[in-house]
Amino acid sequence: KTFDYTFTGLIAFSLLSMGVFGLANIMPGEKKQGSYRRLRAAPFTSGQLIIANAITYTLIALISVVTMILTGVFLFHFNMRGSWLLFALFATLGSIMMVGFGLMIGGWAQNESQSSPISNLVSFPMMFLSGVFFPAYLFPEWLQSISKFIPITPLVDSFRLIMAENAGLMDLTGQL
Repeated sequence: KTFDYTFTGLIAFSLLSMGVFGLANIMPGEKKQGSYRRLRAAPFTSGQLIIANAITYTLIALISVVTMILTGVFLFHFNMRGSWLLFALFATLGSIMMVGFGLMIGGWAQNESQSSPISNLVSFPMMFLSGVFFPAYLFPEWLQSISKFIPITPLVDSFRLIMAENAGLMDLTGQL
């Protein structure tokens, strides 16, 4: 169904939003308040706090994916054709990847005024050139070749192959 194809892109978009906009907006605020400097007196390092935040946002992103899938299955009659375990693996890897982008942006930006435009600058090409909302095969040939280098494209493709076409792990080695 058309919904099944669109739904997979929405799940990838959810991971993108949580990862990029979540940490990228939190970390500059923490820097501005001096939270990381005050950690010198704490029994843990700022790196451990950042990793804990990354794990927290990864888990929140995965909970968001589960909520979306339950909504898709029960309200929109989404029909999963592939392996739930394989999908969970790719969703976990995808959320870690997107949280990594948020960490990169949040680590670089000094305040929220810097992190918001950079988050948009990173996420908008990923949203519109990866096939999240529009199928990449409809793009002109030159744009299709560019879209293959967008980091979220393999995630969107793997979700669609798993969820709509029953692809196995060996079919997804290129996306992995």
